[in-house]
Amino acid sequence: MKIAVWMDRGKMVRAAMGKIPCDLTVRNIQLVNMFSGEVYPAQVDILDGIIVRVRTEKESPALPSEQIFDGGGRYLIPGFIDSHLHVESTMMIPENFGRAVLPWGTTTIVMDPHEIANVLGIEGVSFMLDNAKKTPLRQFALAPSCVPSVPGVENSGAEFGEEEIACLLERPDVLGIAEIMNYVDVCKGR
Repeated sequence: MKIAVWMDRGKMVRAAMGKIPCDLTVRNIQLVNMFSGEVYPAQVDILDGIIVRVRTEKESPALPSEQIFDGGGRYLIPGFIDSHLHVESTMMIPENFGRAVLPWGTTTIVMDPHEIANVLGIEGVSFMLDNAKKTPLRQFALAPSCVPSVPGVENSGAEFGEEEIACLLERPDVLGIAEIMNYVDVCKGR
């Protein structure tokens, strides 16, 4: 599992403890807590785009945030994460896909760019990931495990082996290895 290295954890902890101000407080909301299943009035404090503290509506922060947003009593829910998606199957590039799904609450996806890898190899996967940066939708990828899907049974525009997979796994926006589709070798125990 890759860890976000861009985050200054010490800074986040200081903000959570109220020792430094946050960038934003969203107040007057009904927080939907996905862990406990509860919905309750709350305030959420955010620093560098990360939620660092959730407070009851009556609690005051030690240091006020730079901006305060009144949620008007609306519900605040976490963004949806689609953990396996073939963006190419939508017939859209990642930039346009982001525009289509973000307004509906999906904030993060993990794509399996197998189709474009079949056609254009690493260059195609790189295009998808680079194009994904043109939208606020967080888009990660998994390295296609085998290109073509079933080597020796079908042909494609590229081939992936250990080197290509290792190359993709070096990218910070590639989180792991995608689904195994080479059922022939799986059945043979390879």
